[in-house]
Amino acid sequence: MFKNIGLATALAALLAFGGGASAQETTLRIQTHYAPETVSGKLAAQYIEDVQTMSSGTIKIEMFYSSSVAAASKVSTDLTTEDE
Repeated sequence: MFKNIGLATALAALLAFGGGASAQETTLRIQTHYAPETVSGKLAAQYIEDVQTMSSGTIKIEMFYSSSVAAASKVSTDLTTEDE
């Protein structure tokens, strides 16, 4: 989870601040298999708050908990399958 969040943060920073871009809003959509009430889910929620605070609201994160978009097994298969 933290590896994906770190990658997402780096991408958000690049999009928001790279290349002399103005302070326009960037929205990231992130999925986790953790439920919001678990310790990991609560840490993810705190992370979202921290990113939004430190970016002065220019980076928004829309979190999808409990594999609500795609099952974890499907996501890992999609990420490891090469297109031919």
